[in-house]
Amino acid sequence: MPIHNAFLIITLLYFPRRTPSYNFAPNPDKQWILQYTGKMEPIHMEFTDMLHRKRLQTLQSVDDAVEKVFNELKELGELDNTYFIYSADHGYHLGQYGLVKGKAMPYDFDIRVPFLMRGPKIPPGVRMPNIVLNIDIAPTILDIAGVPTPDHMDGRSILKLFDGADDPSNLMGNDMKPKKAWRDSFLVERGKLTSKKMQVRDRLEAKHNKLSNTKEQRLEKECEKGEYQ
Repeated sequence: MPIHNAFLIITLLYFPRRTPSYNFAPNPDKQWILQYTGKMEPIHMEFTDMLHRKRLQTLQSVDDAVEKVFNELKELGELDNTYFIYSADHGYHLGQYGLVKGKAMPYDFDIRVPFLMRGPKIPPGVRMPNIVLNIDIAPTILDIAGVPTPDHMDGRSILKLFDGADDPSNLMGNDMKPKKAWRDSFLVERGKLTSKKMQVRDRLEAKHNKLSNTKEQRLEKECEKGEYQ
């Protein structure tokens, strides 16, 4: 085991990281769930610390896997011709606002994720202040491949955010100056599926199934042509 990994494990066994909102409860100024969520019992706090340590230990395996991919690309001479995108699908709370564990709350600790990118024309160590969302990943990959982003995609390629990143006048320390022609907010929604929404869902599914059947029928008819026999 690498020394830095062993040090991290030993440190976290005794000093689990707790954010300022850890076990901060109740919260009468927030939504009703947090208004009625009290402080955790000691056994719950012990559980969140244990789970946090195990998640970080698992993350070390991810770190080792990324290192192997990095070294392999370096040996193949393709490292400077490859983009790395490192992110996650959601955050996770472990004791924040008294919530023992989970990922479905509309707060920073559940919706914010790491987003690291390495590749051609991306200066090392530069941080972007602009808001980037997971819907931007697919358009970015298409942009890298030279493929236009389809109109039905909500996200945008983030490559344009790196324009001028090698110009010191566009930097404030290691931070890029914010791009003005970019989103400055986004909507986070959370709610149950109402009967009206279920009706819309069923209608869309029926339409999709009808289109799928029509497509399959056309394909079957096309394959029956003599030239394909």
